[in-house]
Amino acid sequence: MSYIENVFKNEENFFKLFSEEYTGAFDSLNFENGVKPRRFYDDRIKDMYDHNFTLFDGEFDERCFPIIENIKKQRGEGHIQILCKEKSPFLADKGFEEEKLLTMYKGGFSDTHIPAVEGLFFDDLRRSPQLIRPLVDTETEYYGKEYGEDFSKRRWLRYYDKTREQNGLNVYFAVIGGAVVGYCYGYYDSGVVAVDGLLVRKEYRNRYVASNLLKYISDLYGCPEYLHASDDETPKIMYEKMRFKTIDQTFYYLKKDI
Repeated sequence: MSYIENVFKNEENFFKLFSEEYTGAFDSLNFENGVKPRRFYDDRIKDMYDHNFTLFDGEFDERCFPIIENIKKQRGEGHIQILCKEKSPFLADKGFEEEKLLTMYKGGFSDTHIPAVEGLFFDDLRRSPQLIRPLVDTETEYYGKEYGEDFSKRRWLRYYDKTREQNGLNVYFAVIGGAVVGYCYGYYDSGVVAVDGLLVRKEYRNRYVASNLLKYISDLYGCPEYLHASDDETPKIMYEKMRFKTIDQTFYYLKKDI
């Protein structure tokens, strides 16, 4: 397989790590290309957008909207999230938040000089499960107001539970002076490692903590690495400076109940 196919395979298996696929959701509709949308759900954490969503490999098909709304009501979900490979004016008109996420890929770090950070070392959740506590504290400190403290805790405890199974998921920490200053999760599958959930504490930003952590994970697995970045936010610029290249894009549409 090509490296792009490996990335897509990794992404597919990551979905399935947390979410079941509801295969019969759109059986009543005929699709010209024969490719049906796919509905994923996670009964453990129904309000996590990235685990409960509908995926369209191309453009959004308006005929599917009533079915998606009905599934949401039946499952008691508080949101609708739809992923499309193409922009959807229909969903924008329906009041959905739109975000274009880029898939960015790097074959390795041999071409990139990253300055060392004094006193920095790395740990992970499999070796040190007690580090889930400072992670959750940091997550609720930074995102608790936006997503709710309860959600932030349940989200990362879901990841914590998964790292205890035999799969390619782990959470990695940047530690200085005994304190967790940054973290992210990594998922290895199909010869590549996906990295997401990256957060560095504000007082340690612009000090190469994030770039050293990304390099550490890539070197640890000895393989290429990919991640996602919003098209209009600062992290994308950092990744481009580290020579990550955009290989794909997906439009995320989200609508939350008020």
